[in-house]
Amino acid sequence: MTMLRHAQRFLRTPLPAAALALLPLAMPAAAQEAAPAAPAPAATAPSDSAMVNLVRALVAQKAITEAQGNALIAQAEAEAAAARAAREAAPAGIAAAPPGTIRVPYVPDTVRTQIKEELKREVLAEAKAERWAAPDAAAPEWTQRITIGGDLRVRYYGEYYSNQNSNQIIDFEQINLQGPYDVFNNPVLPFLNSRQNRNTADFRLRLNIGAKITDRLAVDLQLATGDDRSPISVSDSLGGGLRPRNFWVQRAAIIAKPTDWSRVWAGRFTNPFTSAALTTERVTLLFDNDLAFDGIAAEANIGKALGQDFNATVRGGLFPIDLGGRNYPSTSQDKIAYPAKYFYSGQLELEHKFGGVDVQASIAYHDFKNIQGQLSEPCLVYLGAVECSTDGFRPNFQRKGNTLSPLRRIAVDPTLPSGQVQPQPQFFAPTFGFRVLHLSAEANVPVWDKTFVKVTGQYINNLAFKRSDICRNGIAGQPFNNGGDGGDGNICSATNATPFVGGNQGYQIGLALGTAKIKTRGDWSLNLGYRYLESDAILDSLTDSDFHLGGTNNKGFIVGAEVGIAKNLVVGGRWLSANEIAGEPYAIDVLQIEMVASF
Repeated sequence: MTMLRHAQRFLRTPLPAAALALLPLAMPAAAQEAAPAAPAPAATAPSDSAMVNLVRALVAQKAITEAQGNALIAQAEAEAAAARAAREAAPAGIAAAPPGTIRVPYVPDTVRTQIKEELKREVLAEAKAERWAAPDAAAPEWTQRITIGGDLRVRYYGEYYSNQNSNQIIDFEQINLQGPYDVFNNPVLPFLNSRQNRNTADFRLRLNIGAKITDRLAVDLQLATGDDRSPISVSDSLGGGLRPRNFWVQRAAIIAKPTDWSRVWAGRFTNPFTSAALTTERVTLLFDNDLAFDGIAAEANIGKALGQDFNATVRGGLFPIDLGGRNYPSTSQDKIAYPAKYFYSGQLELEHKFGGVDVQASIAYHDFKNIQGQLSEPCLVYLGAVECSTDGFRPNFQRKGNTLSPLRRIAVDPTLPSGQVQPQPQFFAPTFGFRVLHLSAEANVPVWDKTFVKVTGQYINNLAFKRSDICRNGIAGQPFNNGGDGGDGNICSATNATPFVGGNQGYQIGLALGTAKIKTRGDWSLNLGYRYLESDAILDSLTDSDFHLGGTNNKGFIVGAEVGIAKNLVVGGRWLSANEIAGEPYAIDVLQIEMVASF
């Protein structure tokens, strides 16, 4: 074993082929039992060759015979002589490297790339195994399932009224909120502003939070600002006494995807029904952009389910508006069922590309329940009754435009002196029901690069509008507004009726040119639209809140422009010019200039 270690020490440097041939002979011999010592041979002068000295040592240790050793030495010397001859025969043009020179071999680019990729894989594998560079190890697991985003809008808002407007536009929302009002005996009624221009500013902050529960289940949350209880605006006025602002829960929904082509919402969620105007002039005909729905909704893309190259999507849902309290009426010992307000909807949407033109069309139906006001049983106000049997039909939220009728049938006080006017503390509710048919279509035509021309159109018709309902409750339940000129002032007069000027239809057309979605610097959009919406085509509390400052019974133009000045930063402006369709003169123009930052 001693001799083997001695040989290994010599083998740390490259040896000739003769030395390699020696190893099979030397190693077995070294493993044998040591033979009896033989007489030592005559001393030989040491050589300058490590190979020669190694062979002589092996011969001396009897690992090989002397003849074998001499043969190996001769072979080694022959190989050394051949190597010297090859060096001497090298071309004279290649100069010998000076002492200390380090030669670096050339490595082709393909080999370098291969080495780099192998090193990369090894490093990533080690990083993943040791978790010192894994993204999911940088924070708790639940943070990987949460997404946060939102936007902040700051806006100048100008409201300009015609001097020819009527100054007797009754604010029925305040009557229903603060009432009941004795509309015949109370000289102080609430009126809407109709002649005083206003310049104001507001802001809107929306914070969106998404949480992935599983691959097919998620939670969608949105917190948003808002001045009041309005369901169609999340803007908050600036200059409100420097007070802190409210943050409302605008969305809180569970979203499930049972399949790749279906989806279900439950809770409070964004409008699930498509509308062409959502991506064009920013003014909607049916539902305001800020309106969120309560309830449950579902959609199924039939075309995707069948593997077709077009989208055919069916949507539907049930949406409560007001389910009432459990103690209705609160001031009566005898409780009655509250007229729960809700609506259900269905929509069929078709979308297909014809060449480069994307065409979308939809038909929808929205059926509202317990919205139409009902005249109460005789209400004994003179005996101290505070609530009447149909007070629950009054709207939770109103704008202006819908035809309204009184809800209460006030019993005559038999103790009143002859000639004294009977008190009439009243609430008001819509005269008509609402079953709304909504048709929508749009076409996207590419022009160049990211620029598109978009043409949109919408039409709505309230199928529940019946002129026979106007006077179904006689003179006591006749409409309190939307009367025309002439007559004795009573729409339901038996002798000289004032004409009714309300209607049940509406439409909107739009044209837009520019970038489909403004996200980066240089993106832009120009749009133009015209809108016509009769008094009872849709609930005035749900339609757009900017055009004519909300409500129905209006018509006019919308002109707007937007431009991206940086990534996720947009500046835009709109001019909305509106007049009444019928009834008292009421023209309002609105100017909006805004900056929106998304994150």
